[in-house]
Amino acid sequence: MFKFSTCIGALAILGAGVVSPVEAGPVTFSFGPTVNTIDGTTLLSASAEFANVADNLQITLTNTATSDVVRPSDVLTAVFFDIAGGPTLTRVSAVLPGDGFTSLGVITLAGNLVVGGEWGYNPAHGSGSILGGGNQGISSTGVGLFGPADLFPGADLESPLSPDGLQYGIVSATDDPTTGNAAVTGGNTLSGPSVIFTLSGLLAGFDPMAAGFITNVSFLYGTSLTDPQYVPDEPPPSSVVEPGTLALFGIGLAGIGFPRRRKAV
Repeated sequence: MFKFSTCIGALAILGAGVVSPVEAGPVTFSFGPTVNTIDGTTLLSASAEFANVADNLQITLTNTATSDVVRPSDVLTAVFFDIAGGPTLTRVSAVLPGDGFTSLGVITLAGNLVVGGEWGYNPAHGSGSILGGGNQGISSTGVGLFGPADLFPGADLESPLSPDGLQYGIVSATDDPTTGNAAVTGGNTLSGPSVIFTLSGLLAGFDPMAAGFITNVSFLYGTSLTDPQYVPDEPPPSSVVEPGTLALFGIGLAGIGFPRRRKAV
């Protein structure tokens, strides 16, 4: 038996005027968690943080669950979204932070592990099949929308040369790589708990926290659009988020969360 946990949060109205990249702090969209009432772990939970870093769009995609990953539909593989004004963005990098890990072991490099050869960005895939309606997407799996031409810079770490299957999809920080079915216990190299993506081409002063700038966010698990897709509630920045309602597409269960504003450091 599972218990759904919902949250209440608020976003403040932004002041008028141009915001510098330093002041344009990140906004985080999240969903979940679905809580296992037996041991209190969160079964499905994710977040996508959007930030303007020197007029580059930086997106940190995180699997925030606290449960073990035991099947492909537990692996976070894509995020979809819209950006106001439809800027033309260019792929700069996709990296696993130095404190991250892969199913092959903890990353101990001096810098970040480049995983661009395993993740793609497609700004014009169309939204007909995507639950959230976003027409921008970042994905480690093809789902008929991402191919070799969409890859971020970086070497192919695991064939084929394309976003495909579960390779380098994102697992929770508490994943045990020795448990689960074959797809998640050696059949594919997985990573976690976050991957950071950078895209250039934002307009100067673009503020992700402003109302309507980042919309239609949704998350995908697994390797098919018939696998679980989840959408966070997206209220106007001036409103208080009421307890969310459950949304799902295909199979799976998740509690709905809310976009959360964070103060700039």
